[in-house]
Amino acid sequence: MRYLDRYAGQLWDTILAKAPAINLFQYTDLLTIADPRNRDAWERLPTTFDYFDMARQCCGGMPGRPGASYPLLADAVEYALRKVDAVAGPLGQPVGLATYRPYDSTGEDFLPETVGMVGIPVEMYPQWPQKKTIFLTQAAATDRNIVARIERHLRGGGHVIITSGLLRAIQDEGFDQVTDMRVTHDVVPATEYVEGFGFGGGTVLGHSKPILFPLIHFYTNEEWAVLRGIASQAGVPLLLMDRYGKGELYVVAVPEEMNDLYALPAPVLNALRRYLTPDLPVRLEGPSQVSLFEYGNGTFVVESYLDHPAAVRVIGSFAHLTNLTTGAAADGEPVTTAGPQQYGYELQVEPHSIMAFRE
Repeated sequence: MRYLDRYAGQLWDTILAKAPAINLFQYTDLLTIADPRNRDAWERLPTTFDYFDMARQCCGGMPGRPGASYPLLADAVEYALRKVDAVAGPLGQPVGLATYRPYDSTGEDFLPETVGMVGIPVEMYPQWPQKKTIFLTQAAATDRNIVARIERHLRGGGHVIITSGLLRAIQDEGFDQVTDMRVTHDVVPATEYVEGFGFGGGTVLGHSKPILFPLIHFYTNEEWAVLRGIASQAGVPLLLMDRYGKGELYVVAVPEEMNDLYALPAPVLNALRRYLTPDLPVRLEGPSQVSLFEYGNGTFVVESYLDHPAAVRVIGSFAHLTNLTTGAAADGEPVTTAGPQQYGYELQVEPHSIMAFRE
């Protein structure tokens, strides 16, 4: 806990995920003074956690002034929970990208959480989810029947998204009957990114520092790289698509250093969100380290973990949007799509803050 906002954010996330209980670690810590340091970059901004407002409410004013005491960490907990309680009531059942992670499994640990931190809501299941689109990390290889499960789901018209780590784990375990894509031993340091289905140059999505991606072998015209990275004229697929049965199989190349997902340009993340969450009611556009919490009753929350204000856009089929905190309503701007009419809403999220909405 480098600053109070991070501690508050953990409390908010627990509530937003609809966990049935919270254990606070630990009682003696709660009796220590709430340290206001390391917040200089945003402490004067209208963030959700306001240290000065907390001090006025709990302790009689600014610490050090006559009649005022120093807030304890317990005071920060109480203040943070009251802040999220103001919007938590209307939130429904969480929904997200269905992710199958068997009990007692390991592999690409914390990748679902990292995916959540780049704006893709994730809902993990210990059993195979009854959803159209299913996301699988390397942990799914613990299930000895995983190849049969994937094949059956694809034959039935479902979509399966797997990581390069899972492909590497099962490519010699009968998965070659589903696809001939294979993870090689090579890596490519991508610095430029392109989106485009089929032949041609595609749309350039931006640049980044060199990010090492595993090179996935595929046969042109059999599979298609819908997102790819480029490094000195060499290409590396970031998102591959193959058709099997009535369904579609996608393979996501996970960087050698998982946290490099945060360094991808926003347009690359926007494309990944679009491909990975076609069934969710709301989609986020913007930088990494801004999360989206979605619920089945037309509500959602945007939370920023950044140290500076972030401009984001949310897209959905709803023409009107209401802020659950302020009651302010807004009309969406129509977004051109090939499918049903969509609307976009421009938002500015303050550092380490939450915003809640109802359609």
